[in-house]
Amino acid sequence: MKARLLKILPLFLIAALVAGGVLAGLPGKAEAAKKITYKVMVMDPRTPWDRLKPTENKQNNESPQSTITLINNQDQPPAIEANEGTTFDLVVDTKLKTKKVKIAGQKVEATYYKVKIPGKSYNVPVVEYWSPMGELRATMKMKGNAKGMLYVTGGDVDLYTVVKKKGKTKIGDGKADPEGSLIIQMKSQITITVIATGKKFMKTKSKSYMTTGTASLVVTKSKTALDGLRLPDDDRSGLLTGALRGPAGGLQGQPLDLDAGTGTLVTCAATMKGKTALGRTDSITSQVWVMEIKKR
Repeated sequence: MKARLLKILPLFLIAALVAGGVLAGLPGKAEAAKKITYKVMVMDPRTPWDRLKPTENKQNNESPQSTITLINNQDQPPAIEANEGTTFDLVVDTKLKTKKVKIAGQKVEATYYKVKIPGKSYNVPVVEYWSPMGELRATMKMKGNAKGMLYVTGGDVDLYTVVKKKGKTKIGDGKADPEGSLIIQMKSQITITVIATGKKFMKTKSKSYMTTGTASLVVTKSKTALDGLRLPDDDRSGLLTGALRGPAGGLQGQPLDLDAGTGTLVTCAATMKGKTALGRTDSITSQVWVMEIKKR
């Protein structure tokens, strides 16, 4: 199989060619369980990048993360981080699957490949930063495998999250997204320790979706000082501007192109009622992963 998504073809023709094992080198019945693994690296966020030319200036891509945090309902300085250096495997099934989705009020048949990120392959650089508690060290790991869908046709992967006491995410806006659209659910755990003492400052688990479509979030009826805030509109970092914003104001990803080795995942997520050494913490986060993708 070539390292790219299938071109859009009538489903009956795809099925016939896959069964015969002749479409773009896809395996026949004897090899139907085969998967392709790609190595993914999240890229350098420090300098400007032309998102309209994703294959140029690969060392100058943006992958920022910005978080608004409350501790005991008191606003904290915005936390600005970089996702640069995060690596993982992306495992793509070669068997094309179908499902019914609603596009423009009508049920249509979507085609997609199942994908996963093995938890053991997920590696995030350790981050150290200053806080009122002193120097802190943050580590992150994935809980289990992340699983998702890489669409050929009919994908609708835009995300809208409403946060009350916890977040609830609606997937899809009723409009079909391009070939290469990906949505994947991530479960992670973040542990923060005080470097000087080794004592744990915070340990929290989170679950969120990442998408190549658009992502946005609103907080309402949470009974915290976050009420009324929207992401990415109310982001305080100044990083989530320009081509990172979609036409509807959401954070904008980019579909995967496995031939070119490009794609961008985005998310807007919340962690409510977390516990720290200083008390309760509530936070909302915008995150961008500009990826370099290589077949293993």
